Amino acid sequence: MAIFFDIDDTLLDSKSAHQIALKYICTQFSLGIYSDSLQDKWRQISDKYLNLYFTKMMTLEEHRVCRIKELAEYIGLRITDQFAKVLYEHYHRCFIEHCSLFNETLSVLTTLKKFKLGIISNGPMIAQVFKLQNNNIFHFFEPIVISEEAGVSKPQKEILVMAANRANAKLADCIFVGDSLELDYLGSVAVGMYGILIDRTNNTYDRNILRINSLTELIGHKCFTDTGL
Repeated sequence: MAIFFDIDDTLLDSKSAHQIALKYICTQFSLGIYSDSLQDKWRQISDKYLNLYFTKMMTLEEHRVCRIKELAEYIGLRITDQFAKVLYEHYHRCFIEHCSLFNETLSVLTTLKKFKLGIISNGPMIAQVFKLQNNNIFHFFEPIVISEEAGVSKPQKEILVMAANRANAKLADCIFVGDSLELDYLGSVAVGMYGILIDRTNNTYDRNILRINSLTELIGHKCFTDTGL
């Protein structure tokens, strides 16, 4: 029996960190004035290329260069691949250093530590582990399954099965909490896990989807009786 968590925008506030990082490179490298519309465009660009990376249609480096170059073109700049790499390095470092815990994360993990807690996350191994270590929560989790190391990404069933096997748990005895409807909730439910969508901004209106607005709602949640945890 195990409780698995996604990392970004589940345990850590990655959205705010992306905003800080984009503001940083706009100022530091004179890319233009930061705005909400620029942030929205960056999110669209990032989602597009991250999907290509996670589906193995691009390498990690290729997707990073393409993200930055498309953002530059949107701003009205033409930059080289080498400069794009420099920009991304600065962006990425600022981003991962500013990924911080949601207010309730530490107290909830402390309460739940009597259970086996694990991580299932898409992303580069070094970056994802750094986020956990930098926020002093790495020690709560075993196993930690990251797509780069696993060789497969959410929502593919292989990474979820791998995580359950490493936890020595049956899929039906696993709870998975994440913020993505497609990658986390639907993916986990499809393989027989007990999926819970964390929807902090009430963007999901389907009553058939099991969702919470805060990690604190996990304490005493019916999922523990439903799964026998």
